[in-house]
Amino acid sequence: MKRAAALVALLFIIPISAAAQTEAPGFRADAIASLKATAIDPTTWAPAGAWYAATRLDWNSSQVFFRNGFVEGNRFYTVSGLPNSTPISYEQGNRQILMTTLAVAADSAVNNWTCQMIERAAARRFPTHRKLVKALGFTERIAFATLETIAIGTAAHYNQWQLNTSRAPQLAVR
Repeated sequence: MKRAAALVALLFIIPISAAAQTEAPGFRADAIASLKATAIDPTTWAPAGAWYAATRLDWNSSQVFFRNGFVEGNRFYTVSGLPNSTPISYEQGNRQILMTTLAVAADSAVNNWTCQMIERAAARRFPTHRKLVKALGFTERIAFATLETIAIGTAAHYNQWQLNTSRAPQLAVR
């Protein structure tokens, strides 16, 4: 997913960069405006926020099982890097969650900034269709945020959290 997003971004940035050489002042203004728009756009932060919340709930609810000898099924959180193995420390898990959250936010920010740049260029090129250009840009950002949230497995962590909270009392694990 990250490689595909980077490739798509490059395909759009190269023509924009070439145009920037002939219209440097407009490009700089667009870049700054796009950066501001990206920073306040909820689709920039939603996937990272959903990932962080889901993985924290899963990680915190799993700790009671680890204290009672259970293994971790997610290889991302094991010492060996293999599934169904010894879990990493709570602190290391927190660091991994934070680093992944930052990477997800960066992916969204790159996509949204690129989309904003393309949207501005398209609005100049098609001034009679500004609403359509804006709607298409917003649709792309929403679709990317949704697909990224799905691709990183956020729902699986929410599901695991629910499973952990329902199983802990049944197993008399404290």
